Amino acid sequence: MATRAQPYVTGAVAIFPFVGRARTAAFLGYGREAPRIQIRYAWAPYFTDIGGPLVSFDEVFAGVEATVSVTLNFFRQDTLQAVESVPNASAVPGMNLFGDIGSLAIFEGLTYPLVLTYPYHTLKSVYSSQNPPKGVRFLAAKLEGPSLYTQGTLPREINLVWKCKSVYQPANGSLLLADNVLTGLPAAV
Repeated sequence: MATRAQPYVTGAVAIFPFVGRARTAAFLGYGREAPRIQIRYAWAPYFTDIGGPLVSFDEVFAGVEATVSVTLNFFRQDTLQAVESVPNASAVPGMNLFGDIGSLAIFEGLTYPLVLTYPYHTLKSVYSSQNPPKGVRFLAAKLEGPSLYTQGTLPREINLVWKCKSVYQPANGSLLLADNVLTGLPAAV
């Protein structure tokens, strides 16, 4: 049976970065609004004398990456500190150890999985009938910034931006940006 078009609401999106030396999942929090995910499909121009020097003759697909941004206003401070310890997983935020500068993000293990869960998948039968995703796991995320903080007598808000890269899969030679594997997550508290 074909499904019909209908609105879909994910519910409050819980954010789980895999942080620390062991890269274990930790609940970070919720945003003022749900995180925004922007997928960038990269294309490189292909020039040839046939097409001339200014307008590309064709374009070559050059990969995909994602940017995830959120304004947190309900969060765990300990998890936030671990997320902001860039790039050293056990360092103090803002401190770079000798050897940090010049590190390769993916190949030196400085990225981590970032999971966003969508609770209405199972909570609301009207949505589960369409079999929407339960969430998304980006395999190689790193805090990109800028991190913006609000201070004062209003609720504290922190804007975070992650850059998510594709990871090489040697078993089949593919690159994988994200999947729907959502195992090993703690409670969202």
